[in-house]
Amino acid sequence: MTTSCSACNHENRDEARFCSACGTPLTISCPACGTVAPPDAGFCDACGANLKESRQATEGKAIQNETETGEVAGTAAERRHLTVLFCDLVGSASLSEKMDPEDFRDLLAAYQDTCAVVVNHYDGVVARYVGDGLLIYFGYPHAHEDDAPRAVRAGLEIVEAVGKIDLDLALSVNSLHVRIGIATGTVVVGDIGTGARREEMAVVGETPNLAARLQGLADPGEVIIAEETHKLVEGYFDIDDLGDHDLKGISISQKVYRVRQESGALDRLEASARTGLTQLVGRQEEIAILSNRWLKARQGESQLITVSGEAGIGKSRVVRAFRESIVNEPHARVLYYGSPYHQNSAFHPVIDQFERALRFDSNDSIEKRLDKLVSEVTRLGLEVESIVPPVAAMLSLELKDQNFDLPEPGDIKRRQLVSMIAILEAMSAENPVLIVAEDVHWYDPSSLEMLVAIKQNLDESRILMVMTHRPDFSPALAGVANLTQIPLSHLGGLESTVIVTQVSGNKPLPDEVATEIIAKADGIPLFVEELTKSLLESGVLRDDGKRYVLDEPLPPLAIPPSLQDSLMARLDRLATTKEIAQLASCIGRNFDFSLLSAVSTFDETELRNALKQLVEAELIYERGMRPDIKFEFKHALVRDAAYESLLKSTRQLNHQRIAQALENNFVALAETQPELVAQHYTEAGLIEPAVAWWYRAGQRATRIDANLEAIQHLEQGLELAEQLERSEGHIRLEADMLLALGNTVRLIEGYASERAGKLFARSRSLYQQISDKNGEFPALWGLSHMALANGSIDKAEQYAREVLALAEEIGNPDLELEAHHTLWGAYYLMGDLKALKYHSEKGIELYRFEEHGEYGFTYGNHDPGACATYSNAHALWLLGYREQARARLEDAIELIMRHSQPQFISHGLMHCCITYMLLGEVDVVREVNARAYPIAIETANLDLSNQCEFIFGWIRAQEGGYADGADRMKNALADRRAGASSYYRGFFLSALTNALYRNGLYQEGQRCLRQAHEIADESCEHWWSAELHRLDGKAYISMDDGDPQRARERFQKALDISRKQESKILELRAASDMSRLMRDQGDPKQAFELLAPVYEWFTEGLEADDLRDAKTLLDELS
Repeated sequence: MTTSCSACNHENRDEARFCSACGTPLTISCPACGTVAPPDAGFCDACGANLKESRQATEGKAIQNETETGEVAGTAAERRHLTVLFCDLVGSASLSEKMDPEDFRDLLAAYQDTCAVVVNHYDGVVARYVGDGLLIYFGYPHAHEDDAPRAVRAGLEIVEAVGKIDLDLALSVNSLHVRIGIATGTVVVGDIGTGARREEMAVVGETPNLAARLQGLADPGEVIIAEETHKLVEGYFDIDDLGDHDLKGISISQKVYRVRQESGALDRLEASARTGLTQLVGRQEEIAILSNRWLKARQGESQLITVSGEAGIGKSRVVRAFRESIVNEPHARVLYYGSPYHQNSAFHPVIDQFERALRFDSNDSIEKRLDKLVSEVTRLGLEVESIVPPVAAMLSLELKDQNFDLPEPGDIKRRQLVSMIAILEAMSAENPVLIVAEDVHWYDPSSLEMLVAIKQNLDESRILMVMTHRPDFSPALAGVANLTQIPLSHLGGLESTVIVTQVSGNKPLPDEVATEIIAKADGIPLFVEELTKSLLESGVLRDDGKRYVLDEPLPPLAIPPSLQDSLMARLDRLATTKEIAQLASCIGRNFDFSLLSAVSTFDETELRNALKQLVEAELIYERGMRPDIKFEFKHALVRDAAYESLLKSTRQLNHQRIAQALENNFVALAETQPELVAQHYTEAGLIEPAVAWWYRAGQRATRIDANLEAIQHLEQGLELAEQLERSEGHIRLEADMLLALGNTVRLIEGYASERAGKLFARSRSLYQQISDKNGEFPALWGLSHMALANGSIDKAEQYAREVLALAEEIGNPDLELEAHHTLWGAYYLMGDLKALKYHSEKGIELYRFEEHGEYGFTYGNHDPGACATYSNAHALWLLGYREQARARLEDAIELIMRHSQPQFISHGLMHCCITYMLLGEVDVVREVNARAYPIAIETANLDLSNQCEFIFGWIRAQEGGYADGADRMKNALADRRAGASSYYRGFFLSALTNALYRNGLYQEGQRCLRQAHEIADESCEHWWSAELHRLDGKAYISMDDGDPQRARERFQKALDISRKQESKILELRAASDMSRLMRDQGDPKQAFELLAPVYEWFTEGLEADDLRDAKTLLDELS
C-alpha cells in the first residue's frame, strides 16, 4: 500500500512518516497521547482527542510565531536557497505511555515553545509543528548570508534548552532529548494547493526530506548536517566527519557530519610587511600624481594630497607603494594613524606619532621621556625652552624645571601648533618631509585642525602631506593651497586577474575559478587578494606543480558569498590562535602586548606563539622590542572582519575584560583617556559603568578645553542612560550629565543657546524627581544665567531669588556665593547699582580661590570670584568711584590669571574689557582684548570671540579710524548668531553709534539707538538706558535738521534714569550735555546750577575725560 503526499501528490510507502519527494510529514502525533495517526485523521484512534482542532492549534502557533518574526503567513512560491532544520523529540511515544495525557500535552507545548524561542532568536521560521517534530526554515522569508550557521546554532541551543525544560510534570524521566538534522539546497517554497488542500509556506525539493533523514541518523542530543551545509558552516563549529551514508529515499550516498559545539569561526586578512606585498596593480596614474607633487614639495612648494576610497580599495597600499618608490631618496617620514576608538581623544594621532618617533618605552620615567624629547628638539636646532613645554603638555609630561618657557594658561593649544610647525619646518630644512595621515575619518577635531593649520603655515616648506580617508568623510580643506584630491576607483577585470595570478604564485587557476573570484571581489583589490588566498587554502584546488586544477565542478557556495566569510574560514583554521585575533580586534586595530596579555586567558608563551602565527599568517604587523611590543592589524578591514565574526556575547565579554583591565591595571591610561574605557563598557553592553565613564570623559574633555569632544562624550552617555532603570542613582547621574552638557553646549552654541536651556530645565526636573536640592541648585543657577543671556532679565531675577532661597534652605555657604552670583548678574543688567554693589561685595567676601576656583565648571564657565570683582568694578564706575573701580579691575585680572583653564581666562578678560571701555582706557582694552581673543578662538567660544571682534572695532574707532572701526563693529554685530547672548548688545550698539556720529552718520546712528532701546525694553536691560537717551539727544542737536526741544527731552530722560539708578557718572554726562544746550539757548545760569552740584559730588577720578570736560564747561559758565 502507499500513502499520497498532500503537498506534492507523490506516492510513498505505507510505513513512511515523511514524503520521500518533498519531505512533508505524512503522519501526525496526537498531542494528548503521542499516538501516530494519518495526516487527515479527525480524531485519535487511541484516546479520542480531536486531531483537527489540535492541527489547527499547532498551525496557529506556527502562524503566530511567523507573525512575531514580522512575516505574513500567505506568500507566493519562490525558488530559494534554503537551510532546513528538522527536530524530533526522543522517546515521545514512550513518554506518552508513562504520563497522564494532560501532562504530556503540557510537556509538548513547553517543548514547542522552547524551540520557538530559540528559532525566533536566530530569525528562523517554524513552518510546521507536527506533534513531537518541528520543520524549521532558515533563509525564508528573509535570507541572511549566514543562514546555515544560524540553523546550526539554533540546533545546538535547542539541544541545550530542551534538556533544561522543567520536568516536574514528568518525574519518571530525568531530562528531555532531541535529534536534529540540517540540510541546505535549492527549493521552491511558498503556498501550494487550493481550497481545503491549500498549504501555506510549503517547501518542495530534496532538502527537507534530507534533513528529516539526517535527523533519523542522529543519537539523542546530536546535530547532524549534510555536505552542502558543512561547506557553509565549516569553521563555525567543531565538527566530526561521519563519512558517507546511504539514506532511505535518497539515491546518492551522502557525506554526513556531526556538530559538537560552536568554535567561534573567524577570518583574517593581508600579509605582514616581512613577507612582502603583491605588486601594486592598476594605480600607475595615482603614483605618478604623488611623485609629481613630491617633486614640487622637494622644491619648496608644500603639497597636500587626499587619497579617498572605500575600505579595501587600496588607499594605504597606494601610499605604501609611493613610499617604497622614494625609499632611496633622503627624506623624513611622519606617520599619523587614525583609530575608531580615539575619534574623540584630542590629538591622539599626533601623540601616538610622537611616542613612536621618540621611541618611548613603557618603562621610561617621565624624566627619561623628557630627555628624549629635549634631545630631539636640540638635534633639530630648535629652542628647547620654548618648544619643549607645549609638546610636553601634549604628551602629559610634567615639567619641573622652571627654566622652561611655560605656556600662558589658555595659550597651550596655540603654542602646541607653533611648536609642531617649528619642528616640521626644521625637519624640512634638513630633508624633504613626507607626512602621511592615514584614516583621517577617525581623527579627533583637534588633530584635523592641527594638520590643516600645519599645511597652511608651511606653504613654502619642503613638505608633502598625504591624507587617506573613506568617501563618506570630507575633511575641511577649503582654502588650502596646492591641494590635490585622488579618489580611488574599482579595478577592472584584467587588473584583478593580475592580482589573482600574483597571489597564486604565477600558477594559473581554472578559468571558471578566476572568473568567480573576480565577480565576487567586485574590483576591490583587498577582496581579490584575500578571496584568492582563502580559496587556495580551502583544498578545493589541487596543485599539480604547474597550475591549479579543479577536479570537481566548483560548487556554487565553495567560494564564500562575501569577504567576511572568507576571512572567517581562514581564522577558524588557525585553531586557538583565532581567539587571540578576536580578542585583539576588540581592543582595536592597534594593540599593545601588555593590554592583550592582561585580558587574555593564555599564558605569555602561548600568547607570543599565537601572535607569531598571526604574523606568519600575514594578518598583523609587529613593531617595537620587548617588553614594549605593539601590533597592528595590516588593514582596518582585517580587524573589522575578526571583530564582526565574534558572537555578540563573546564580544561583550571581551570588551568587559578590556574595560576592567584598563580601569584596574592601566590606571594612568584610563585617567587620560576615559572615553576608551567608556567605549569598551558600551560595547560590552554594561550600561551603568559605560554611562559613568562617558560622564568622566566629558568632564575631562571640558577641563582640557576639548569642548566638541566633551559634547560627544556626554551625548553618548545620555543616550545609553535611557536604558538604565529609573533608580535614584541613575536619575542623578543622568541629571549630572545633562547639567554638564548644558554648560558645554553654551560654550559652543552661545550663552543664550536654546538647546542649553532645555538641558538645564530637564536636569532640574530630574533632580526634583529625587528631591536632590544640591543637584537642583546648579541646574536652577543655569536657568537663571540662561535667562540673563537671553535678555529675560525679569525672569532671571525671579530665578535668582529662587536660587538664593534654595541656597539658604540647603544651608551651604558655598552655594550662597553662587546665589549672590545670580543676583549680581541680574542687577548688573537691570541697572540696580546699589543691589549690584551689595551682592558682588558679598561674593568677594565669600569667595576663596582654593575652595571655589573650579566652580566655573558647574556655574557659567567662569570664575565666580573674578566675576564678583569685575562686576563690583562696573558698579563702582557707574556710581562715580572711578579709582576704586580701576583698583577692582586690577584685582579681577590678577585673580583671572591665577587660573589655568582657558575658558575662565577668556571670559573674565573680555568682561574686564567692557569696564575698561567705560573708563576709556584704550591702551588697557587693547592689551586685555588681545589676550582674550586667541583663547576664545582656540576654545571655539563663538560668543566671546564675537564680542572680542567688536572690541577690536571699538579700539580702531578710538584711534581715529571711525569708518574702519564702525565697519568692524557692524560686522561683529551682524555675525552674532542664534544662541548668542544679549549681554552688552545695547552697550555695543551705543559704541557703534558714537563711531557713526564721529563720522557724521547721525541717521544711521539713530537707527542703532532705536534697536538698542528695543532690546532694553524687551529684556529689561536698563543699566545703559540713560546713555542711550543721552546719545539720542546729541543727535537731535547735531543733525542739520536738529530739534533742540526733543534733544532737551532726551537729556532730561537720561537725567531721570541716572538719578533713579544713582549712576553719578551717567548723570554727569547727561547734565553736561543738558547744560551745553541751556547755554546755547541763552541760559548759562540754569546750566551752571544744573551741572555744578553733580560735578562737586565727585571726589575721585577728577582727571578723567568726563570730569575734565564738565570742569571746563563750568569754568565757561561761571
